[in-house]
Amino acid sequence: KNLLKMQLMLNLQISKLNIPLSKLNKTILSNKQIINFNEDFETIPINEETKTYIIIGNNSNNRQKIQIVSKEGIDKYEIKTNPEMISLRKGMACEFEITMKPLCTFEIIDEIMIISVDIKKGTKDIIPIQMIIKTEESTRLDYDDIHIRNQIGEGTFGVVYKGKYKGNEVAIKKIKSIADEATIKEFEKEVKMLDKFRCEYI
Repeated sequence: KNLLKMQLMLNLQISKLNIPLSKLNKTILSNKQIINFNEDFETIPINEETKTYIIIGNNSNNRQKIQIVSKEGIDKYEIKTNPEMISLRKGMACEFEITMKPLCTFEIIDEIMIISVDIKKGTKDIIPIQMIIKTEESTRLDYDDIHIRNQIGEGTFGVVYKGKYKGNEVAIKKIKSIADEATIKEFEKEVKMLDKFRCEYI
């Protein structure tokens, strides 16, 4: 049954869909102009997968090879799509499952790319789709929210700086770049200990 359902979601006739599709360009249709992972929840969890769905349709006369890809070099979240790639005939559509796994706390507007290749002409279109993602608060911080200022102290394997985090004045402890593996483990042990504390100042 699951295999049959999957086959049906991969081969949808646009004319029989009860969900309206609009143009992303001359060739590609979609039921969404924006992918919002917070449609059902105010925030999504850290280190857990959140799924959403988007329908992509072929509005051209030629078969299109469709793929959804994320930008390279992303280290704040992991994202994957199912199917990874599909070939669509004229008038056909496919429902893509998009899975988001945030690795830290953030609130961002980013982009994912829909790539369509006309199999007959060999032409390629890249269509950016906006993604909205807001995660829950956690101790896994977004480094872009941390602003280091002046140094105020130094220990065996860490340096303490004065800085700002989301508008709050904070002390930031940063591991020394010369640290060996044993020092890094000791630092991680300290972080895990601090993570257990429940204090408004930490």
